[in-house]
Amino acid sequence: MAFEMLFDAVKLAHEENKMFQHLSRDIMSTLDSVQPLIKDFEKMAFLNLEEMYIDYCSDLIELPAEICELSKLKKFSVTVISCLPYLKGLESRKI
Repeated sequence: MAFEMLFDAVKLAHEENKMFQHLSRDIMSTLDSVQPLIKDFEKMAFLNLEEMYIDYCSDLIELPAEICELSKLKKFSVTVISCLPYLKGLESRKI
């Protein structure tokens, strides 16, 4: 997420500021080249999660399927849900 925000900011600066287009083009090229490494790192970090908390969620319709890939997940907590009808009324449970 942070990587995409950085890339979008550089792209916007590139489009809006003609004076630094050469520099911003070089930065965008560098970001393009490291993006696969960042994605791999993010996936590794996600897969190694041991705890996940989803708090005050009012627009969650369903849990992402990727949660099933979290073999190291020890604690999972969802609070204040209004759009997951099949989870409403369930008490907090430990996995």
